Amino acid sequence: MIKCVIEKIEDYNYTLRDIDNEMHALNMDFYGLKNKPNVGDCLYIKEEILMSQVPLYFEIMPNLNKEAFLRLNEKEFLLLVIENQEYYLKRVYG
Repeated sequence: MIKCVIEKIEDYNYTLRDIDNEMHALNMDFYGLKNKPNVGDCLYIKEEILMSQVPLYFEIMPNLNKEAFLRLNEKEFLLLVIENQEYYLKRVYG
């Protein structure tokens, strides 16, 4: 998974900076979160999703814990960190 920091948000368009300082633009929406991500929050995302050119929709997986998440080797999941709180999400569309 690639760690990215949210640099800019305009509507559903997120600009992300990865650990190599490369910029990525994704159109994303998140279901089931009390608070939407903000600038400075982190995403841990698979490269396949990071290179996507279609709108992406993710839903929180409330029963998934860190150990189970790390065992998953699927490109459909991502980890979102908002103010040191971890959220495990699965792609539901896109």
